[in-house]
Amino acid sequence: MDPDFESDKCVCQRPLVSVMCRNCGYRLSNCRKRIKCSEHPNVSYIQDLTECPQCHNSNDYLHEYDSSKSFHARLHTKQQTKTRSY
Repeated sequence: MDPDFESDKCVCQRPLVSVMCRNCGYRLSNCRKRIKCSEHPNVSYIQDLTECPQCHNSNDYLHEYDSSKSFHARLHTKQQTKTRSY
């Protein structure tokens, strides 16, 4: 990792996640909601969203989530439901 981006205040190297617009429901993978870094205010990344690409509302409506974790949680819940005996 680049030492310039190792500060506790730096948000530049956050992992890519999935993003959903809470206004229109549009979903994207491998991106992030744009958050201005206090250490590097002039740095921007192409994967960072400033608005919803579909309805164009501001990133205040965007919600980040880790789709792989939610997928595995749903899969685990389904497996538990199938293995229960009544």
